[in-house]
Amino acid sequence: MKIINSVLGDATGGRWQVVVDYAEILTELGHQVILVAERSKVSDSTKLPANVELVTLRNSGHYDLAATLNAWRLVRRFRPELVIAHCSRSVALFKRAARSQARVVGVSHSNNVKRMARADAFFNISSHIGREMVRFGAGGKPAFHIPNMGNFDPNVQFAPRRWQQPPLIGAIGRLDPVKGFHVLVEALGLLKQRGVEFRTALAGDGYQRSELEQRIAELELQDRFELRGWTDDPNGFLSEVDLVCIPALSDAFGLTPLDAAATSTPQVLSTAFGHLDMFEDGVSALYAEKGNAEALADALQRALQDEAAMQAMAEKAFERVTDCYTRAKLVERLSAAVDNLSSAS
Repeated sequence: MKIINSVLGDATGGRWQVVVDYAEILTELGHQVILVAERSKVSDSTKLPANVELVTLRNSGHYDLAATLNAWRLVRRFRPELVIAHCSRSVALFKRAARSQARVVGVSHSNNVKRMARADAFFNISSHIGREMVRFGAGGKPAFHIPNMGNFDPNVQFAPRRWQQPPLIGAIGRLDPVKGFHVLVEALGLLKQRGVEFRTALAGDGYQRSELEQRIAELELQDRFELRGWTDDPNGFLSEVDLVCIPALSDAFGLTPLDAAATSTPQVLSTAFGHLDMFEDGVSALYAEKGNAEALADALQRALQDEAAMQAMAEKAFERVTDCYTRAKLVERLSAAVDNLSSAS
């Protein structure tokens, strides 16, 4: 089958990794794939899958007529049977460009799915996104539950580590309010007031950095909080820390909790919808109400004061991730979904 795999947002981070995963797997399954990306978002350092043609387009929005014309030319040249669209701009663009020539499959990496509902079919990365698609009128269209996979060695073994003293809390991600790191800083301020011992390392960068630095100083956390900037080895970072905290205010189905579980690292997560699909509260991770600094402080304090319980949860999380969110599982689900759409066309 000929497939266009398109994303017109940033060619970085978790979403780009999923786009690359799809392209690699579909190629391995024998499909011919063209990857379409927004020209200004692809840099020389952008990771590209092997044996996949990259086509870049300039796109200024959902109603960009020039981009639609270029997409139409691509469709006419390549004659795809399927377009996998990883953002609402890609859905809008290829619904107009492909018309009835190819089915457009929406893959939303955000919980804001209203504009994705125009697609002909859906690969939903979380159960919440599936429910939202139905709420916005896509209930009668083909839909497949295809969660993201973790980026870990399939032969990895559970390997708990004795915690450092004081324990090191790790967080990783883009420094953006949606990631909730300001909530984490407030929670750590509360832990300090309660006399709880800890250290924190945050790997990432972004426009919220100066705001976080200011608040860290105001709460006098400088001797306990290290802002490390971007890391080229996220799994190495996750293996270094004793406890991972992911306080996101919104998360469709992020990769970090999966990768943290694969490194045998216990986790405290927010109740962002994507997180709730992954683990069971108090069994394989601890949850705290998203956006609630006091609830996060309570969960972190509980975790820090019971290393044995957290190690037991880490083992349960490891078992779930290495059973449900492997590359082999993604290959199986993606293959079945594409075959289903192919036979129904």
